[in-house]
Amino acid sequence: MSDENNNAMVAAVGNVDKKVTEFQTEIVKAFNQMFQHVEIMAGHIISLEAMLAAVHATHPIDTAKVEAYVRARIEDGAGKAGQAEQTLDVTRSILDRIAKA
Repeated sequence: MSDENNNAMVAAVGNVDKKVTEFQTEIVKAFNQMFQHVEIMAGHIISLEAMLAAVHATHPIDTAKVEAYVRARIEDGAGKAGQAEQTLDVTRSILDRIAKA
């Protein structure tokens, strides 16, 4: 292999390495942003659970109505198969936690 070809190959590999490093940096940045959003959403959920627990203490929540509302909202939207049950599991878990608060 000539020096010229070798130099071209080394330069090409260097460019690929640089692009891979840039891509990795962007992926890490994107994941960090997603994790920050998830942390913010978790904070909102915890706050809403606390508010619901306070409301539930003086005005008990009709769980059947809540479950019917959740099911209807999902069925009216573009819910995927099984999404209603998964969401209702989350709903029941939250209702159970606020009932015990």
